[in-house]
Amino acid sequence: MGAAQSNYSPLLVIYRDDLRSSVMNLIRAIAGGEPTVVFEPPDMPKLRLWRVTDPGTINVIQSVLRDSEIFIADGHHRYEAALRYRSAVRSEREVRFDESVNFRIMLLVSFDEPGLITRGYHRLVESATDNEFAELIKSIELNCHIHGKGILLTLLRRPGKY
Repeated sequence: MGAAQSNYSPLLVIYRDDLRSSVMNLIRAIAGGEPTVVFEPPDMPKLRLWRVTDPGTINVIQSVLRDSEIFIADGHHRYEAALRYRSAVRSEREVRFDESVNFRIMLLVSFDEPGLITRGYHRLVESATDNEFAELIKSIELNCHIHGKGILLTLLRRPGKY
């Protein structure tokens, strides 16, 4: 970020859209129009960008997001890096509120978006004691809804890496 003076890799952020039909309809209407810019990077799919300037449209989207909790589904390390970068810039000079260093690009996706498919991911747990594994299993059972959890718990109890 320091070298580019930019953060151009968006965070994937999910949120509850209580007014789903209004926001989704706005997005569909916007995307149904001509894009402001079309990019065709080599070896990538065509990218289209729409600029939204209508105050009514902006107000509806802001009203939905204003009181919504948002969750970083992917990119928490990029978010933390952006905060560190912002702190570094602020330590070097005074930063105006509207400067880009104070903002982070995000892809906002509704929990209720039918095209949102989340797949499982894994984290390697190694060098844990039997007691630590027992606590991990207990925590998983208490905090997660797992379908077909028998195989997961069986694998967690086996020594080795999976």
